[in-house]
Amino acid sequence: MNKRLVITMLCLISSGALIADDHGEAFRLRQQAEIMPLEQIIRNLSLQPTDRILEIESEFEDDQHIYEIEYVTRQGQILKIEVDAKTGEILKKERD
Repeated sequence: MNKRLVITMLCLISSGALIADDHGEAFRLRQQAEIMPLEQIIRNLSLQPTDRILEIESEFEDDQHIYEIEYVTRQGQILKIEVDAKTGEILKKERD
């Protein structure tokens, strides 16, 4: 795992920005390999080295586990991406 990703994740966790509506359920799903690891989801997004993750939320919508990832680009644009936690498919991408 690259050093930048580890540092980003530690900052998010320690700042409380990683929020789960049902942390226990998300943990169980991850342990049973029913959802992808968050690290892999982030890696698959191919963010630029200058992009900075602001917030990650984990939630359930319509029996689907979704990661919402909000980040800021080098140009100062704030983007929000919704990703299916099981498949890694990007469901929605919008500017904030």
